[in-house]
Amino acid sequence: MHQVNRMWQLLNAAGTVRDIARHTRTYHFAAAPATTFYLRTESATVQIIRWVKPLIEVTTRLNGAFGWRVLAEHDEVGVYVAAKRRAVIGTLSSAIFEVRLPYDAHTILKLEACDLHIANLNGEIQIPANFITPQAPVMLLGAGDDD
Repeated sequence: MHQVNRMWQLLNAAGTVRDIARHTRTYHFAAAPATTFYLRTESATVQIIRWVKPLIEVTTRLNGAFGWRVLAEHDEVGVYVAAKRRAVIGTLSSAIFEVRLPYDAHTILKLEACDLHIANLNGEIQIPANFITPQAPVMLLGAGDDD
């Protein structure tokens, strides 16, 4: 029975540590017509969802919240969110940014090594070429190549 109680205590402690490490926060901003939304982040999953409400809602889900710094501000022109992983300790953490914004919001995303999901999209998207040169050249060998 003592072992069962000890295991139960360890499971509860592990759950508490996990809950401390996870952090969810939702920001709400009133959105004037044709407002601008700007997000800058790295190594995260970004979900953009368009809706008809005149509101910008940003939900951050941080796993390993200790590894992130998040700043959200707004002014008369737009809403600005920046999230950066901390050096070393941030490599153990992950983040999901769920952004709901009006259809008429101008959206600027500065993403580095991110996954991007866009829902309820109408219009054209242009994705510029990636001008980052890999650290080591990639060599592809076809069938029959001996090198």
